[in-house]
Amino acid sequence: MKLFGIKKHNGKKILYFLGIKISLKSRGKAKIHFKTFQSLASTIRQNIYKLPANIDLIVGVPRSGMIPAYIIGLFLNKPVCSLPELLNDILPSNGQRVLDTDGKYKKILVVDDSVASGKAMHKTKEMLANKFSPNEKEFMFAAVYTTDESSKLVDYALETVEHPRLFQWNYLNHAIAAKCCFDFDGVLCVDPMAEQNDDGFEYLKFLSSAKPLFIPRYEIHSIVTSRLEKYRPQTENWLAAHNVKYKNLFMLNVNSAEERRHLQCHAAYKASIYKKMKDTVCFIESDPLQAQEIARLSGKQCICVSTDEIFEGK
Repeated sequence: MKLFGIKKHNGKKILYFLGIKISLKSRGKAKIHFKTFQSLASTIRQNIYKLPANIDLIVGVPRSGMIPAYIIGLFLNKPVCSLPELLNDILPSNGQRVLDTDGKYKKILVVDDSVASGKAMHKTKEMLANKFSPNEKEFMFAAVYTTDESSKLVDYALETVEHPRLFQWNYLNHAIAAKCCFDFDGVLCVDPMAEQNDDGFEYLKFLSSAKPLFIPRYEIHSIVTSRLEKYRPQTENWLAAHNVKYKNLFMLNVNSAEERRHLQCHAAYKASIYKKMKDTVCFIESDPLQAQEIARLSGKQCICVSTDEIFEGK
C-alpha cells in the first residue's frame, strides 16, 4: 500500500496518508469549464484518431450522446442510431449517402457526451448486456469529456475536463442553477418589444402574458432583474404560473423606467448583488455587453444566453 500521495478527484485534491483519504480545500472557487458545440466538434475532430477504425455502427446515448455520435458518424462515414433504436432492432437510416458498412453491425461504438459518476454508462452497459450476448455484438464505449477518475469507465476518453463544468447544450437546465443568478427578460421569458415597454398598460399586459423561454426544472439560487420593484406582484404571479422555482428575487428599486434609463445601471446593479453572494458561481445574462460588465465588476463568471459565451471575472 502506498503510504503517501496526492491525487485529484472531481476538481478536489485528495491527500492519501496510511490509507486515509483527506480532502484538501482549495484557496479559491474553481472556475467553471464551459464547453460549446464548437469546442465539442473540435475535440472530436482532433481526437478522432483515438477511436477504432473498424467499427460497424455508432450508437448515441440519449439525449446528449446523440450530438457527438452523429458528429463521429459524419467524420468516419459510419451509420448512427440511438440506444433505444438499437435495443428495439430499428436499423439506422442514412438517406442518400453511401456508408462504409455491410449492414451486419457486429462491432458497435456506444457514445455519450460525458461521464461523471458513471451511473448512466453503467445503466447503458446493463441494458445492452441484457439484450445481446457477447458472441452476437462487440460493444466499445466512448465519452468526449471525462474526468481523470471517470476516464476508467470507458474504453475511449477524448478529453479530460474536471468539475465544475457546463456544456452549451444543457447549462440552462442543469442542477448548477442552485448556485446561479438568472436574469429575467431574455432568459426566463422573451424580452418585451419596444411598444410593450411603455411602463404602463402595454407593459402590464406583457408582464402577465410574456412567453416562457428557458425555464430550468431545478431551483434557481437568485433571480436578479432590472425590472422595477413596483412590478413584483405581477412578476411573482408569472413565476408561479410557469412553475419557476427560486430562492430569491431581486428587483431594481427606482421609481420609473425613465429613471432606470437615465441611471444606466443594469449591469452594475446585477453585479453588485451577484458579488455579495459568495455561494453563487455563475450569472446567466441575456445581453452580451451586460454579461461582460457583470463579470468584470463582480470578478465572477457570467454566461450570455444570446451568444452562448462565458465571460471570466478578473
